[in-house]
Amino acid sequence: MPIPSSASGADRLPTRPLGRTGMAITRVGFGAWAIGGTERGAQDDETSIRAIRHAIERGVNWIDTAPIYGLGHSEALVRRALKEMPSPERPYVFTKCSLVWDEANREAPPRRRGSSESLRRELDDSLRRLGIERIDLYQMHRPADDVPLEEYWQTLLELKQAGKVRAVGLSNHTVGQLERARALPPEDWRTRNVRFTGDALVRNLQLTEALKPIAARHDTTLAAVAVAWVLAWPGVTGAIERTGAGSGPPLPPSY
Repeated sequence: MPIPSSASGADRLPTRPLGRTGMAITRVGFGAWAIGGTERGAQDDETSIRAIRHAIERGVNWIDTAPIYGLGHSEALVRRALKEMPSPERPYVFTKCSLVWDEANREAPPRRRGSSESLRRELDDSLRRLGIERIDLYQMHRPADDVPLEEYWQTLLELKQAGKVRAVGLSNHTVGQLERARALPPEDWRTRNVRFTGDALVRNLQLTEALKPIAARHDTTLAAVAVAWVLAWPGVTGAIERTGAGSGPPLPPSY
């Protein structure tokens, strides 16, 4: 995404890669929470639109919004701000999912939902409000209460594969939760295996961390330590190191 051409050379802002998404973003983005006008009180919509356009003109190349910001109003204002803007000058649009409100009682606290049905419906609603065909970064706003992390993360990956979003992420999640989500692509069989999901995955990751000092002390790989641990059990005759299980020199033939 290029910096808008209306920004002068002096106004161009430095960018950094956003993970492995292929996007390079300015160090500061436009946060569209307040313009929703709920938590911060009523805002003047025309002033909000001018603020978005001014930020883009000065070189900011991404906008962060969410459906819950003004119960859809923030996303609608982002659409209005970008409507007349040529595509090459438009910023990246980041939005979120999982916080669902009750239209019959808009004052009630939002519910945290992560089912596939809910996330797909929320995405379609956001695309409609934003007036775009693809969201650049789609994030789980907060952990869901109704389904496990592995289930809603799988849905997000499927939405990415379908082309409706460019990249997916987790917002307001702990380091442990991020570790649970980061390891496996959706086509990997382990995403559907109980030993590699939920609490079992957490325990296995903890075991991996515990083995790292042992590998370092013996100047070897985690795979070698794991195989040696298996062979140390009475009754075990042989062990298999699967291809791709670790880096470093191959194990001796006797393994």
